[in-house]
Amino acid sequence: VNPFIELVAKRADGLPLYVKYVIGDVLSGRYTEFHGNVDLPETLHAYHEQLIDGLGIGDLKAVLTHLAATLAVALEPLADGEIVVFLTLRKLIPDDDTGRQLVAKGLAAMAPMLRRAPDPEGEEGFTLFHLSLREHILTTPTMAANVSTAKQAFAEAALEPEKEPSVT
Repeated sequence: VNPFIELVAKRADGLPLYVKYVIGDVLSGRYTEFHGNVDLPETLHAYHEQLIDGLGIGDLKAVLTHLAATLAVALEPLADGEIVVFLTLRKLIPDDDTGRQLVAKGLAAMAPMLRRAPDPEGEEGFTLFHLSLREHILTTPTMAANVSTAKQAFAEAALEPEKEPSVT
């Protein structure tokens, strides 16, 4: 009797896909000790969530990249409403409460790398904490595509200001 196999069987709850995931993790070296105390996901749903999180995908993580690029390209602090409008116009978030909540969660998740400052209209805005972080985001190859599309979106917004809806 192997406690690891018993744990896998219990957590798999009869689902072969769960066992396939565990076998893949064992072959990739994620699990090297096979005892009953291994940190296996509780359910197949939890395994899927772990896979999504491990890949860095999901709604919030997708917004974080665009949010960081937008704040790096912006030459002034942006109020949260302005960020929502900008990301909505770029069709990166839905134009509803879900989109606004994603921006709020993104700003909260990025809080250690942000500072608050008034925007030109006097509203409380967000900007990157330090110029060195801004420069890094603008020049690192890992953000090049997102920085490029953010720059292009700012240029298009400047050329066609009538498309911009009012911030509510």
